[in-house]
Amino acid sequence: MRPTSASFLEKISPPLLVLISSFLLFLSTPGFSLWPMAFIALIPLFLAIKNTKKAKTASFYGFLFGFSFYCQLLYWLIPTMKAGGVGLPIALFSLSALSTLLSIEFIITAWLSFYFKKFGSLPWALMIASTWTMLDFIKLQINKIAVWFPWFSMAMTQTPKEEFLRWAFYAGIYSFSFLMVFFQALIAHSIGNLRSTIIKSLVYLASLIFLFFFPIENHTGSGEKIRIALLQPSIELYKKWDIAYQEEVKNKLETLALSVSKEKPDLIVWPENALPGWIDDKEIFSWLVSLIKKTEAFHMVGSVSRIDARHVSVFLISPQGEVEAEYDKRELVPFGEYVPMRNFLGKYIKALGAMGEFEEGVSKQPLMRVKDFSIGPSICYESVFDYLFDEQAKQGADIFVNITNDGWYLDTFMPEQHLAEAKIRSAENGLPLARAANNGISAFIGPNGKTIKSTKLNETTFIITDIEKINSNKSTFPKLFFVYISSITLISFLTAKIFM
Repeated sequence: MRPTSASFLEKISPPLLVLISSFLLFLSTPGFSLWPMAFIALIPLFLAIKNTKKAKTASFYGFLFGFSFYCQLLYWLIPTMKAGGVGLPIALFSLSALSTLLSIEFIITAWLSFYFKKFGSLPWALMIASTWTMLDFIKLQINKIAVWFPWFSMAMTQTPKEEFLRWAFYAGIYSFSFLMVFFQALIAHSIGNLRSTIIKSLVYLASLIFLFFFPIENHTGSGEKIRIALLQPSIELYKKWDIAYQEEVKNKLETLALSVSKEKPDLIVWPENALPGWIDDKEIFSWLVSLIKKTEAFHMVGSVSRIDARHVSVFLISPQGEVEAEYDKRELVPFGEYVPMRNFLGKYIKALGAMGEFEEGVSKQPLMRVKDFSIGPSICYESVFDYLFDEQAKQGADIFVNITNDGWYLDTFMPEQHLAEAKIRSAENGLPLARAANNGISAFIGPNGKTIKSTKLNETTFIITDIEKINSNKSTFPKLFFVYISSITLISFLTAKIFM
């Protein structure tokens, strides 16, 4: 008699199943980019949770999964901190501490799911999917009032495949969390019943095929175009702040800007903190204006500034050298650009950035304007926060521009993960995005999240393309539909549990 799938899986210890699950999910993220793995990665985790006898054990499995997954996903923190002068023991401790903290979302999911596994496969799968989705939503929103690091979502795993990523515009990014988790939990609960497992797996596969090939109307262009150039100077991390290298940095930037100006761009975008100093230093600004006038184009220049406070900013400068608009970064990088709970932690920890700490920009900032295009700017880490882009889309943005440095992260998977966040923001809003990076990956991204043109990591170059204004980018489907469904499901199930 052949062994069933259950008897085979039962021979694998639950902790090993959990670790296998975390590794499969890591393989699906940008870097390895084995995106199909994300559609099966969670099944071993949910199987281990289903077979637990105690809530405490289920919670441990949630922690083990979260800790292992985030240690793999965020491994780039170690070389980043070492580049900032932090010793290896402290870097390892920091990664472990952050991974422990971020695993809370999976501990909560595992703990709640334990109490509902006896309700049957469908209620159990709904409970897990709803919990996962709500925590994905909350960990982003919490940054409006506190500090969290919401780096991962299930949508990130699908950024290499625009056939799936395009659904972010119609159903929101939380649809990925809900549906992918729901089906995998459903299959995990049915394992042990071969017939039920096969049927549910086939339904899951049929759903994926349907979503992959479903003919969605593409975003239509208006015919109006703007020519944008992105500069990628690949200046070494600390060279730009060293006075001894100031002329070398200037020459590199000047060569790129003058070279690309021959192709007559309307707008030239510089990466984050591109200038070798503060933009409000007279000598730096005088050199910048002189260069801009030679190019006869608008420039978006990333620089630190101290006009009214210390900000990480991007400035829109006209071909005549006039500053027409300014945007100050609203979501700063914890410990990189500021120290959370400064009054307490500031005594022991300093910001890793060479320029010290900065202040957040005000929450409401106007769009920039070039030709007849309204531009929604963002800087670096802000690409993680969907609400910043939603707000700019509602203001009438025709295109997003994201500038970043990414030099901290050396030759790791982080720049690819960071680019993935930008692709998600583009896809969910149905708007094109131009991304200028210093040492990272610069790219033009279409309104469906597809990369149109990109550079290589650490390449010194520029890229240029014509971006067409989108005629209509309004989805008739509520972007937070799966958040609403998840909240209703959670409230209903928890209420039923309390009063039963």
